[in-house]
Amino acid sequence: MGENPRIVVGITGSSGVIYGIMLLRALQKFDIETHLVLSKWAEKNIEIETEENVNEIKRISNFVYDENDMAAPISSGSFILFVLISTIIIVLKVMWQCFYLYINKSSFL
Repeated sequence: MGENPRIVVGITGSSGVIYGIMLLRALQKFDIETHLVLSKWAEKNIEIETEENVNEIKRISNFVYDENDMAAPISSGSFILFVLISTIIIVLKVMWQCFYLYINKSSFL
């Protein structure tokens, strides 16, 4: 029998907050290993727009990483990734990080 998938859930804020929480709860029911990254705005939106507690959301996930931790194990590329975005700025940041990682990895080829 194969390993359970390892899934990264990145929550950046706005309406993505509630979808991220729902996704984490659904994955927990299926005993799927989750790795959570919350932006500072996601944490703020959880406090303001939901009745959820940020620490409780973090406890739902198996692993939690700081949004600025570029050396986190999830940066290896061997994970399934869900990013729930809120603004074009976040989209651009994600695109820039992907481009940056692509350029750096291709320099080793």
